[in-house]
Amino acid sequence: MAIDPKTVERVAKVARINLTEEELKRYSEDLEEILEAFSILDEAPECESFDFNPVNVENILRDDEPRLEIDPAVLRDLMHTVDDRVRGPRVI
Repeated sequence: MAIDPKTVERVAKVARINLTEEELKRYSEDLEEILEAFSILDEAPECESFDFNPVNVENILRDDEPRLEIDPAVLRDLMHTVDDRVRGPRVI
């Protein structure tokens, strides 16, 4: 893709940059070189699926199964409770 000085001049005008004729020529050559460097990406193999992580992440943990392991009455007896409420340290 050729970038001529006229295209660089239009972009500079939109960006409100005043460029001399020498700068227009130099920037058009530089931009042409940059685009040629990016053209190597056209040769990269295409991928059908796009994942965020290149390594497949699997959940190896078991599903949670709710179960009652301790009787609430026993738990209340072990803790300092007043009127079935847990009593914690005083906050100043």
